[in-house]
Formats: sequence, structure tokens, C-alpha cells
Amino acid sequence: MRIDVPHPEFDLLFRFYNELWGQLDGALKKQARHPLSLTALQVLTLLFQKPRNSDMTKSRIAEALGVDRSTLSPAIDRLAEKGYVSISRADGIRNQPVKLLPLGRQALLDGLAARSDVLDDFTKVIPSKHRSSFFRFLELANKALAEKHATDRREAYIRTLSKHATKTRARAPAKAYKKPKWQRDFEKSGR
Repeated sequence: MRIDVPHPEFDLLFRFYNELWGQLDGALKKQARHPLSLTALQVLTLLFQKPRNSDMTKSRIAEALGVDRSTLSPAIDRLAEKGYVSISRADGIRNQPVKLLPLGRQALLDGLAARSDVLDDFTKVIPSKHRSSFFRFLELANKALAEKHATDRREAYIRTLSKHATKTRARAPAKAYKKPKWQRDFEKSGR
């Protein structure tokens, strides 16, 4: 295991991230009318941005935010307890739609104002001649991470299909088995 830091820039990035996260989280929780966590603000923002007729479930929200559903579910339940969101609890439905309520919209507006104040202070720390390149870097980094997550999901799906094809082949009668085209192409690619 390596203990040296091959890219000290990442230490700088983590320090910046931790400071920014701490400032944002503190400002959101100190709000008098609608204290929020940063995760709660992200959930409310996502619900606000989605069309009213789209069903945003806990699973879809977790996927959109890049977190595990089991981690996010308690935060959404707390938002429901505060009256910020509603969760349709119809019998037999595993993925229940989550809707933004008027009180949640007001909490979102208060949270965005607090977030804006903190981000304005942080933006002032970055020299003006470097701001655009800094934000461009963040944009490119987020895009690269999104592409990596999409590739990981595709590869996991292909592995699942491959396992299923193997199980099916093992149960098939003794006649000649021809692999599906997608599997032959996958094996040709050398992955």
C-alpha cells in the first residue's frame, strides 16, 4: 500500500471541498425558519427541477444524486416528516413517488439563498482571472465522473447478462449452443 501522495493537488482539492462543505452545511443548519442538511437541499432542488408529472422515486433521486438509496432514504423520510415533501404510500408499490410540497419549496428558496451567500464568499477567494478555468475544471471533472458511472453501470449490466446466459446454457439440452450476437461481440472486443 502506498502512503506517499502521488498527486498533492488532490489534497488541496479535498481541503477546499471540506471547507466549502462545512461552510454550506453550517449555513443551512443555522437557518431559523427551515434548517436543512446539504443533502436535503440537493433533494429539494432535484424535485423542483423535475416536471410535476414525472415520478421521482427514492431510487431515482439517489441515482440522480449519485448516492446509495439506503443512505438517502432516511433524509427523504425526514423531509416528509417536516412537511417539505410527500411520499405516496400506495399499497404494493415499492418505488413510491416523492413530490415537493409548498413548504418544501419555501425551505428550498431559503436554502438556496443561504447557499448563494456562502458560494459568493468562496468565489471571492478565487482570483477573478482564474475563476472561469476553475469552474470549467469542475464541469469537466463532473462530466468525466458521470461518464465513468455510466460505463460502470453498463459493464455491470453486461456481466449480469453474461451470467444469465451461462446459467441458461448450463440448463439447456445437449444440442449445440450458439452464443447470442452481443456476447460474441463482447468476447471479440477482449473485455
